[in-house]
Amino acid sequence: MEEVQILSEIKDIRVDMTDLKQDVSDEMKGMKVDIDYLISKTGRHDTELNERA
Repeated sequence: MEEVQILSEIKDIRVDMTDLKQDVSDEMKGMKVDIDYLISKTGRHDTELNERA
């Protein structure tokens, strides 16, 4: 392989890794929202159970 071709492939890999990093970051943000939502639902449910008792 020529040096230019190798450098081009390295650049492509870096771009792919940057895209992957952003995708993972976006997924983690979504998971945090889901977790926060579930925690809030659990808290309300526990409060409702305690009020009924």
